[in-house]
Amino acid sequence: MAKNKNTNSLSSMPSTVTTQMIAELAGVSQSTVSKALAGGYSLRPKTRQRILEIARRLNYHPSGAARALVSGRNECIGVSYMHGRVPSDLFNQILEGVHEVFFACGYTTTTLMAEGETAVPRLVRDRLVDGLVIGFERDRELESFAASVGMPCVLVNAPPTEELDCVTTDNVGGVAAAVAHLAELGHRRIAYVSTWSHDPVSRLVCQDRARGYLQAMASQQLPACPVASPGTPVMDSLGSLLALPQRPTALVCFNDEIAMMTIKALFQRSLHVPRDVSVVGIDNLFASEYMIPSLSTLEIPWRQMGVAGAELLWQRLQEPHRPRQHKVLSPRLIIRESVASPPA
Repeated sequence: MAKNKNTNSLSSMPSTVTTQMIAELAGVSQSTVSKALAGGYSLRPKTRQRILEIARRLNYHPSGAARALVSGRNECIGVSYMHGRVPSDLFNQILEGVHEVFFACGYTTTTLMAEGETAVPRLVRDRLVDGLVIGFERDRELESFAASVGMPCVLVNAPPTEELDCVTTDNVGGVAAAVAHLAELGHRRIAYVSTWSHDPVSRLVCQDRARGYLQAMASQQLPACPVASPGTPVMDSLGSLLALPQRPTALVCFNDEIAMMTIKALFQRSLHVPRDVSVVGIDNLFASEYMIPSLSTLEIPWRQMGVAGAELLWQRLQEPHRPRQHKVLSPRLIIRESVASPPA
């Protein structure tokens, strides 16, 4: 069979390598080689791996310009987010997940940031990217422009819509898991330290996490502490909770940043964490593991969200008319030094 040709002849191949040469060595058609080099997940894994191995040994580098002329694609994906609104280490994890998927498909990724309050990035206007991953936001103008030119979009950690593929995290279930763990340790007075934002994306997350707290307390048959009303500053909310006749012995915070602020405020009130009050954050920021005490937190699967979003976008590029999908990933509770059983 053709696929059994002696691959020892690879060393004697000419300096200019073509897909036809790879096809002859692999014993497949030239179109199969093209599919494999473009991602080719519809091919048999062994076939795809054999083609990629031969291409690697030949040091084959396909011409991006030639492929773009044939396919009508630039083989570049844009990843958009509102700079300054989210911690960079969280966005970078999503970006890593997106890059991992598209690198395997022969695509590059580029970060897009708004070039003005309502400006569509130039790479999108000039159609120099084939698709968009939009993270942490709903950019209506960007989505509208992409739809007008037929550019597929996927939302990651943004309010879902029936019009686009989406990847979100289970905020309700995550907070419920944190409350359940604290209840298992013996805590009966558990409070939620909230924040509220006028930004639609943050507001939706705020609502989901507050709802998760209230539902979990009801499920544990425990009395819920008051949840701050919209517009209440974080420190005012915390002060009100600590002024309750029976002070909470555990606090679940909206995110790690607020948890860090809370630990500092408790220290200023001569309250020890976790001896007097246990504290749980959400996000698992890089600094959370290294602060004193190290912060227990709900780890949002940022990188996996990027991978899932990229896979949805890749599928959309292959099948533009496939049904829309909404994937929901679960957070993971990480227990560190900031949580303990309640004081006797």
